[in-house]
Amino acid sequence: MRSRSSRGLAIRSVVLLTLLGAGLSACVQAPPVYLNASDCRKLIPADWRRGVPSAPLPADTTVGGWVAFGDAQTGQLDLANARFSDADEIIANCENLLRKAGEESQPKSWWKFW
Repeated sequence: MRSRSSRGLAIRSVVLLTLLGAGLSACVQAPPVYLNASDCRKLIPADWRRGVPSAPLPADTTVGGWVAFGDAQTGQLDLANARFSDADEIIANCENLLRKAGEESQPKSWWKFW
C-alpha cells in the first residue's frame, strides 16, 4: 500500500506534467496566414476595364484634319498609359497593405513581448 506522500507526489507530478504540456503547446506558432490580392482588382474603376477608345477619324482628308486626329489620338494614348500606371500603382499598394496585414496578424513569440 502506498503512503500518502507517494500518492501526493504522483498527483503533483501529473499536475506538473499537464501544466508543462499546456505551457509548451502555447509556445507553438500557428501556421502562417496567407492573404491573396484577389480583391485588389475591385479598386480599379470599372470604366477603365473597357479601355480607351480611339480618337474619331477625321471627316475630311485635309492635312489639318489628320493633324487634329493625330493630336487627339496621342491624347487618347496618354490617357491609356496614365490609367495603366495608375492601376499598377493601386494594385501594388493594395498588395503591400495585404502583405503587411498578413505579417502583423501572425502570432508573436512570447519572448518578443519583453
